[in-house]
Amino acid sequence: MRLRDLYEDAVAPTPKRLKNTLPPTFMMTTLPNSNGYPQYRHGLALAVALAVERGEVDFDKASMWNQNQTVICYTPQEEEILRLANKLIGAPATPVSTQRSQESDWVNKVSVTSRSRPSMDSE
Repeated sequence: MRLRDLYEDAVAPTPKRLKNTLPPTFMMTTLPNSNGYPQYRHGLALAVALAVERGEVDFDKASMWNQNQTVICYTPQEEEILRLANKLIGAPATPVSTQRSQESDWVNKVSVTSRSRPSMDSE
């Protein structure tokens, strides 16, 4: 017996024994289990759907990263390793940013827990 004799790669109808036992159940045929990225984006949409509907936040349907592998290099040595690895497998990389990472001015750089407090040992 061959593997293809054991199953069909098709969507079967819901068995009668299950039709009345399932709560509201939905199948997204455009989100295959073989590709995690669309499922990830759908998860993001689920997380913000109500807030978007209320006009509280925006949601971008597209992402600049899309389904592409993204590598962040923190040092020139890591950039060199990436360049050499891509050369080995013939995978070009498109730079998104070549600047060194810097904290934005609005980032709090002082921990709120670093304030000095009276020591419990001094009592």
